[in-house]
Amino acid sequence: RSFSEQRLDQVIDGAAVAVTSVVVTDAGDVLVAVSYTGEVDFNDTLSVEPHGGSDIALAAYDGNSSTLVWVVSVGDNLDDVPTSLAIFDGDVLLGGSFSGIDVDLEPCGTQLFDAVDSDAVVLRWDLDALPSCSSPALQWATVLGDTGGDLTRAVIASGDRIYAAGGTGG
Repeated sequence: RSFSEQRLDQVIDGAAVAVTSVVVTDAGDVLVAVSYTGEVDFNDTLSVEPHGGSDIALAAYDGNSSTLVWVVSVGDNLDDVPTSLAIFDGDVLLGGSFSGIDVDLEPCGTQLFDAVDSDAVVLRWDLDALPSCSSPALQWATVLGDTGGDLTRAVIASGDRIYAAGGTGG
């Protein structure tokens, strides 16, 4: 059976969950972005706690063995949604939306966002620093938005450029 048949139908237990994006790294490992509420158990190995509302989990699986390597969670007390993943220069890009101001980027500390309603976001993490945060894992975060609901629907990396697409509500 392929990785997707073995893992994506078993990746989570115990919460309302939606797998929103999957990407393969340059090394062949598989990253999965998940929207969840409640506590999530990843194959009885690692679990993430809820922050409130819906939150984001990013899980890494070894591409050869399909073994879960690590998982991190992102969220605040409101709804946070992942929509897309991309690989750029060995880092991972995550697009989506955040609704709060203090977004917990476990295990790497808290990043302050000035979200109004919900804002579109693109995050760039150093894959070598996740999840231990031995160096700053979060390379940068870009928040885009107005007074209405905003969402990054797609993130694409090509050459030395990053493109994001989405919509605004205000």
